[in-house]
Amino acid sequence: MNFFFDAWGWLSLVEIVGRTTTIEPPAHGERVAGQPYPNWTGVEWVLVAYSEPPEPDTRPAQRAALLVQLDAIDTATDKPRTRRELLLGKQATLTWLAAQDAEADALRAELSRLDQG
Repeated sequence: MNFFFDAWGWLSLVEIVGRTTTIEPPAHGERVAGQPYPNWTGVEWVLVAYSEPPEPDTRPAQRAALLVQLDAIDTATDKPRTRRELLLGKQATLTWLAAQDAEADALRAELSRLDQG
């Protein structure tokens, strides 16, 4: 029988291609944060306090989508803009996004410190 594990090693009840083993996991309860749950180490299952995997960082995709939208706006405007004007507009947008990322990272770090202590 095959047993499956996700990208973080947690036992999965859903078939995941390329993430299988024939080694049976130890007896365990439900998948509940903080409770022991099987985690695949690459050679064996171990019971570890379960924690939700982190959310994927979608900022790069959001940046790319925003830049595509800016290009569409630039091509739809009546007033022709120089390449320099276009690049300055994009630079301003990316600078703003970087500031938002830094603020979000600072908030995440502070929440993490508060959660720990």
